[in-house]
Amino acid sequence: MSRRNDKAKKPFKILNRDRSAKKGIVVEGMEDLFNKGRTRFGYPESQKLTLVLEEDGTEIEDDEYLFSLPDNTVMVLIFDGDRWSEVNIGGGDEVDSKPQNIFTKLEEILVKLEQNPSRIALLSEQDLELLVDLDIHGSYQGFHRFSADFLKDIQKAAENHMIQKGQLRDTIGLLELYHQTNQANTKRKKT
Repeated sequence: MSRRNDKAKKPFKILNRDRSAKKGIVVEGMEDLFNKGRTRFGYPESQKLTLVLEEDGTEIEDDEYLFSLPDNTVMVLIFDGDRWSEVNIGGGDEVDSKPQNIFTKLEEILVKLEQNPSRIALLSEQDLELLVDLDIHGSYQGFHRFSADFLKDIQKAAENHMIQKGQLRDTIGLLELYHQTNQANTKRKKT
């Protein structure tokens, strides 16, 4: 008898689509894994899902392959239409991470902004500059998951936010200069 027919259960670790949460689950098969993943990560019931190996993005399509994997294999539960990328947004279990290249950094920023666009207000000027200088028609593979409209909107928002930060910095500089001048005038009047 096959394991599937015996209703054997197997432990796996699953990550949500942006790799910000990891859950340990024991499942009887693909359907059980999808149901538990939807519940654990709060995915909508109607959302179609794809299961991929975290290490290389191999898509898992059936129970037979799922049960051939070692116990506690790490997988990513992504939405249909998403593409796996090797960027580990949540930091995961890696202790010795390699330095980020510019494309990895950009992809990490874009994934976070895709989840919550208001995070743009918290970005450093260096990160905003990366977004402003982004070649949205470039050939880097990591950006394929983002629509051109999303990239254009984020680029425009980053540019506007940089301008606003610059204006704020200039205003603060003028206020400091005014304050220094005012203090100097007050001291002169006292003497």
